[in-house]
Amino acid sequence: MGNFIGEQLAKFINQKIEGVGVVESVNLGSDSVKAVIVLRGEPEPVNLQLLGIRWSTSDGKFHIHFDTALASKEWIQAALNIVAERTAKRISLPDKLSLMPVKMMFPKA
Repeated sequence: MGNFIGEQLAKFINQKIEGVGVVESVNLGSDSVKAVIVLRGEPEPVNLQLLGIRWSTSDGKFHIHFDTALASKEWIQAALNIVAERTAKRISLPDKLSLMPVKMMFPKA
């Protein structure tokens, strides 16, 4: 199931970053996500990781909480730190039935 979810997640992210880069791969762990992304203007792919993932729902939103965000490029790491601080280490999406596999994959917050 992890491969299918990873492929769907890569497809979703690719739609959001069209023109900026392409997700090469997404690997899911029991509480982590690792992605390799080729960004325009960068000579090498960038490795991104979210660690300590768990989820919750409220007000019709699906929230992905994470403890740590890591990037293989220093400038991207700095940007991730800013975003993590401003979002309280949470990514919010509409709560849809299609997200059920993610809920099965990661622990509830």
